[in-house]
Amino acid sequence: MGQCSLLSNSLENLHIVVCCISPLLEMLSEVWNFCISLMPEMLSEIWNFFCICLEFEDFSKNSSVVPESLKMLIFEQLEEKSRTASNNKKAKIFSAHKGESALENMKCFNELGWSLGEEFDENIVLWYVATELCYYADLNKNSTISVENSNCKASKLVSDYMLHLLVKRPNMLPNGMGEIRFQETCDEATEFFLSGNIEDKIQACEKLLQVNTKNRQPKAAEEKNCMSVLFNACMLAQSLQLLETEMEWNCEKKWEMMSDVWIEMLSYAASQCPSNQHADALSRGGELLTHVWRLMAHFGLTEHSQAPRSCNRVSLR
Repeated sequence: MGQCSLLSNSLENLHIVVCCISPLLEMLSEVWNFCISLMPEMLSEIWNFFCICLEFEDFSKNSSVVPESLKMLIFEQLEEKSRTASNNKKAKIFSAHKGESALENMKCFNELGWSLGEEFDENIVLWYVATELCYYADLNKNSTISVENSNCKASKLVSDYMLHLLVKRPNMLPNGMGEIRFQETCDEATEFFLSGNIEDKIQACEKLLQVNTKNRQPKAAEEKNCMSVLFNACMLAQSLQLLETEMEWNCEKKWEMMSDVWIEMLSYAASQCPSNQHADALSRGGELLTHVWRLMAHFGLTEHSQAPRSCNRVSLR
């Protein structure tokens, strides 16, 4: 009962955090204006494929709540980790996972472990694009998947939220070059779309999933001489889709694994966010990330205090 009470106190308050999950647009308006300036008007629909769409703007002005299914997925994953963590050392190990344990638990680390590298911002952009590709590919096959599959919905929401943090709240994430990485990924996607006469999201998804990645290795930033993760994201998305054919997974199992990875990324980000950033978020009404951090602290999965981090970082604006 105590744990359920904590869930109510910590997660039910998320209705205050209207702009922290699917709406997001009020806080992303500056990013949108910046991104639109990079692309021809004819590609605005395709740009929506790689950024939070303006259609969410109306929702950002109204009270909303994080879906109960997402609250419970977060709670259950953290509760399960707290049961497994028999001491503080193990608890800290768990909080350092960025999706690796989710892959290991689902027995697909050998196939997908390469996608979770040292650079957390790269992981976010890589998994964000791959999630978009899988989402629209599956939506094209089954128009009700996002309604019927809570794990699919959770993956999409957390994916969008993590990209929002990367672009608009980078000081809440580990130091990195996420803004530049995301911009260069979009630049490469723009060139790809211009050369292929792409008209909508579904067609963009199909084209990217047809990129030839067979017998090729993921590209490192040094090899590409840029920070775009588009090719690697295509490779990851194809690997995710192959789980259904080569490993005989069903679509539900694939999205269960993907939601576990995203929630683990969210938890890692919460544990790494400096305390001064959490405090600042609370002064604005709270961030989903901060509520997750509070829940992790309750379960003993994170340190209760962290040194403030310098706000000096590369900015695109």
